[in-house]
Amino acid sequence: MKSLVASKYDNDNSAQGRANNDKLCSGCKQYMSTRGQAIQTCEQSTPTWTQYKTSKDNWYMSLFCAGIIDTATGKRSGRTMSVQGYALLGPIVYPNEEIKVLGVHDGWNTCTRRFNFCFPNYKDTDGAFYG
Repeated sequence: MKSLVASKYDNDNSAQGRANNDKLCSGCKQYMSTRGQAIQTCEQSTPTWTQYKTSKDNWYMSLFCAGIIDTATGKRSGRTMSVQGYALLGPIVYPNEEIKVLGVHDGWNTCTRRFNFCFPNYKDTDGAFYG
């Protein structure tokens, strides 16, 4: 697991960690196998709306990873979030327009956060699907 995850501990002894986006499934799969459980997984660069919708419709767990460019530093900043659900919002301006929204647990807040899945300024996106 050391090659998959890096962690540090803050003053309040809480862990802050990261995992490579392309290793999310293998890390979880390895962890579960040490406990005698086999799971099906799928990692996807640039995951689709349909993949998340299908995953949630079947009550499966999924993760959404997104990177953006931090305007203050000019560097990539990103987050991996557990997907809790989805919604289609609209129409706003055009008759058949829909905004695709994922509900996620972002790790910072105690409630589900919602964001536009089709945000045009993502630098990269990755997904992990478990079922």
